Amino acid sequence: MKPITLTVAGLHSFREKQTVDFGSLCEGGVFGIFGPTGSGKSSILDAMTLALYGKVERASNNTHGILNHAENLLYVSFTFELENAKGAKRYTIERSFKRQDELKLKSSVSRIIEVGEESVVLADKIGEVNQCVQDLLGLTIDDFTRAVVLPQGKFAEFLSLKGADRRQMLQRLFNLEQYGDKLNKKLKNKLTTAKSELNEVAAEQAGLGDASTEAIKSAEQELKNAEILLEKRQNEVNKIDADFEKSKSIWQWQLEKSELLKKSVEIEQKKPYILHLEQTVKNAETAALILPYLEEYESAKQALDKATIRYQSLQNQLKTKKQENEAKATNYHHARQEKTEKLPYYVTKKQQLTDAKVIQEKAIVLEGEANGLQAKLNSLQSLVREKQKIIEAITASITDDTEKQRDRREKLSKLTVTAEVRDELQKANQLKQTILFSKSNINEQKKELENSQIQLEQLEKILNSQNEVLNQAKHRMEVLFLKNASKYEAVCDSERDSEKLIAFAEAKLSMLKQKLEDNRKMNLAIQLADKLETGEPCPVCGSTHHPNPVSSLEDHGDEIAAQIEKLSNDITIVRELKQEFSTLKLKLEQISGGLIGEYPGEMNAPIQAKKTVSDDEFEDVDGKLQALVVEQKSLQQDYLKLQEMGRKVIQDLRASLKQVNQLEQTKEINTKTFNELTSRVLNLQEKTKEQYLHWKQSFPQLDFETIESKLEDISKNDKLAQSLSVEIENSTTLLEQKEQEKQKHQHESNELERQIVEVNSTLKSKLEALSEAREKLLREIGDNNIPQLLVETEQMIKQLEDNESRAYEAWQKVQGECQKLENETHAALQAFQDGKSRSEKATSKWAERLESTSFLQSSDVMESVLSKHEQEELGSQIERYWDRHKQVQTDLQKVNDLLKGEELTQEKWDEIQRVRTEMKEMLNQAVEAKGAAVNALQVLLEKHERFNELEKRRNELEQSVEQFNKLQSVFKGNSFVEFIAEEQLVQVSLDATERLGILTRQRYAVEVDSQGGFIMRDDANGGVRRPVTTLSGGETFLTSLALALSLSAQIQLRGEYPLQFFFLDEGFGTLDADLLDTVVSALEKLHSKQLAVGVISHVQELRARLPKRLIVEPAEPSGRGTLVRLETL
Repeated sequence: MKPITLTVAGLHSFREKQTVDFGSLCEGGVFGIFGPTGSGKSSILDAMTLALYGKVERASNNTHGILNHAENLLYVSFTFELENAKGAKRYTIERSFKRQDELKLKSSVSRIIEVGEESVVLADKIGEVNQCVQDLLGLTIDDFTRAVVLPQGKFAEFLSLKGADRRQMLQRLFNLEQYGDKLNKKLKNKLTTAKSELNEVAAEQAGLGDASTEAIKSAEQELKNAEILLEKRQNEVNKIDADFEKSKSIWQWQLEKSELLKKSVEIEQKKPYILHLEQTVKNAETAALILPYLEEYESAKQALDKATIRYQSLQNQLKTKKQENEAKATNYHHARQEKTEKLPYYVTKKQQLTDAKVIQEKAIVLEGEANGLQAKLNSLQSLVREKQKIIEAITASITDDTEKQRDRREKLSKLTVTAEVRDELQKANQLKQTILFSKSNINEQKKELENSQIQLEQLEKILNSQNEVLNQAKHRMEVLFLKNASKYEAVCDSERDSEKLIAFAEAKLSMLKQKLEDNRKMNLAIQLADKLETGEPCPVCGSTHHPNPVSSLEDHGDEIAAQIEKLSNDITIVRELKQEFSTLKLKLEQISGGLIGEYPGEMNAPIQAKKTVSDDEFEDVDGKLQALVVEQKSLQQDYLKLQEMGRKVIQDLRASLKQVNQLEQTKEINTKTFNELTSRVLNLQEKTKEQYLHWKQSFPQLDFETIESKLEDISKNDKLAQSLSVEIENSTTLLEQKEQEKQKHQHESNELERQIVEVNSTLKSKLEALSEAREKLLREIGDNNIPQLLVETEQMIKQLEDNESRAYEAWQKVQGECQKLENETHAALQAFQDGKSRSEKATSKWAERLESTSFLQSSDVMESVLSKHEQEELGSQIERYWDRHKQVQTDLQKVNDLLKGEELTQEKWDEIQRVRTEMKEMLNQAVEAKGAAVNALQVLLEKHERFNELEKRRNELEQSVEQFNKLQSVFKGNSFVEFIAEEQLVQVSLDATERLGILTRQRYAVEVDSQGGFIMRDDANGGVRRPVTTLSGGETFLTSLALALSLSAQIQLRGEYPLQFFFLDEGFGTLDADLLDTVVSALEKLHSKQLAVGVISHVQELRARLPKRLIVEPAEPSGRGTLVRLETL
């Protein structure tokens, strides 16, 4: 990491923006930052940490009180480079803060930019910027101020770090997190994941149930039996289907014949109606032939009537119109004569009135101009009077304002406060605000403490509630375990019953077999006895005497053989049931095992007395067998319910346990937080008490409670004085403005008086011209209204012209209408003559045609007429009827041929359908049974395969868990990272010993003790080892300097960026001249190692030795802020 530039403004004593060019400073390897005490040297390091981490370590709450008291804005910008083998990257961090109150600041801008050809903003929020810096550098602010930039009070801190703090710091400095916390976290996550997966695998195995090879064989046998039954049912259905199809055809033909007979009856019933339709169509065809003659006859008659009426009407209209024409001609000649006589008089009168109107309008204009000038004159005179009033008012106001300004100056002189009083009050108030802030912080911490206590109480309630939920889940598990145990006993009882039933049935089977054998022997004896002859030897005993031969008995052999066969089948079924009971018992054992594995407590089922069954119950083998079958199905259903309940209760228990564990962890964290807050509140209270005692000692003459009121009084006086100053300045400006305004109004008043003279002259000439125009009008027109006379004259002229025009137009219109009527009358006469001739011809032809038909009059013809569409509809209807009649007869013949005399009753057809439905249902049941057997086998095969996979995975996971446990034991307590850190620390101590030897002339060396801490070896006293706490101030400085330089030389930020600079801000004042010379010489040699070292001091001897210097000039009181400048030898 290499610094480039640092810009700061508003921080501590800095006011104006100042920029430090580290690029030039670092060229010499060692440079100094010099200035008097309090000039702001350490503020440069504060600006660097503020830019990088948003904090100033020596400030209260990291940012309180760091803003210059005369500024409201603080700005820092830091540009640096990170360089590795791949190249260099440059970054700029900018932060701005605004004043919130006397102490507190509020961040306004915070961003980090990667500088390049195109700059990129990497983050622009406070948290994101801080995280980005942490990611880039890999150092916290504590690491940075212990090993890179060492401000006052931090120099020897690393030397005395112990335990976890040193380990955590070394992890970050040497990028060892991957071997420490990160490695342990990764290992813990791996172990947790492996254990979780192992539990899941075991749970899944338990949930798979019985997936053994025997279970698969049993399922395969069930599938084979189902396939045999399905084949049998299919053959039966195929046979019944063939019979059904034949019967179905006969039944459908019978139904079809019945429908055809119904249709035949309906067709015969419609036959008379169809014959009537045929006659109607025939009449329509005859009527259609003579209809044109009838239509012509009617049309000619109507046309003649219309022509007669029109001709007579037009003759009457023509006579009336000729009389009207003569009257209109007379009116026109009268109007024309009147216009010729009167028009010249009215035209002359119109011209005279027009000339008089012009003169009258001119007089009106002159009168308006005169009135306007008179109004303007009155307005100007009024304005002159107003201007005089304004001038008088301004003069009075100027006098009054001058008196008020004198009073303000006297008040201002009384409000002045001395700088000494003001500074003392401000310092006292600043310290008081610090104390008040501490008290406020205590109150906030107390609130946090109360909230933490409330949270703990609430968490305790929630934890108790969740424990109750957990206990309920455990109780449900216990109940389920007892239910499972009860069902297990029932399965065991059923299994024992099946064993007893097998034994009893086998014994009964032996008896039946023996009985069958006895029956066979008896039959043989009877056969021999039947063949015995008196005197013939017996083939068995050889005796010739047969006193008591076996008589013939009823043969029961077939009956016994049937019983033997049935009993053998029953034994086979019972054996299968026994196997199913055994399988079910294993499944229930798995449920119990799963419950016991989940519940850490003890679960024992109560010992129940075994069910005793008398031998009499086994006498009825069939009844007992059916009872066992029912019991097996019932227990199977119970098992499925228990399995689902077990899955649910285990799931609930796991969820409750997880919740309780999380709550207990949260409670532990909250308890720790509560204890820390309690300790923090006590420390803050003690610190605040010390601050208050210090304030009382520093300002004994001031009252702690009234300090703000005094400052407020001064502030009010300052504001009042500022207000008075502004008022005095404003009143001075206002007086000048009023004087200017007075002169302006005086000038405007003079201008108005000049305008009055001009308006008076113009008004006089206008009045003279108006008087002349009025006299002329009086002579020519008198008092008459000229516009009214002009309108009346124009109306008379227009009336004469309109009368003539309207009379002429009316005459011409009537004359045209007469001509039109004469033409129409002539045409009507011709139409009448043509219509009469046409009517006579049509009447003759119609009478001739009517006689050739069966119709008596024209109305009969019209009634018989049908449209073409209607004829087609009736023809189509007739044709469809005969086609349907023919089709029904044909279909009847076909159905009779198909039936061949066979007949099927309704009862027989219903019986066939019922039998077929029952057989189909039995086939479906067989298909479902086969499907269920296939699915059961497939599920079992999948479970078997999955169980083998899970078993393999379980073995792998158990091995992984064992390995992770061993690694966790090895890495427990961060021992591994401590070992690496200690090795790294040994290398640092060796390099530091070499540097310390140069600085102390081989007197001291640094070693690492068995606890990983530093210990001094005093070679000047025979190599005696002593604690670092026994070193003097100068020795501590030299030792810390050697360690810090060695550490800085070996630091690789994030494991890849070398640290290229180092800052020291204390310690040189503790060295004598010779030792100071030695230290500076050692620092000057660092340039060859590419490490720039900056020292901050006020020691003049050190300033004289360093070629590159940054001079810090202190701020001026109530003036400019701190300035920086580069100085080179």
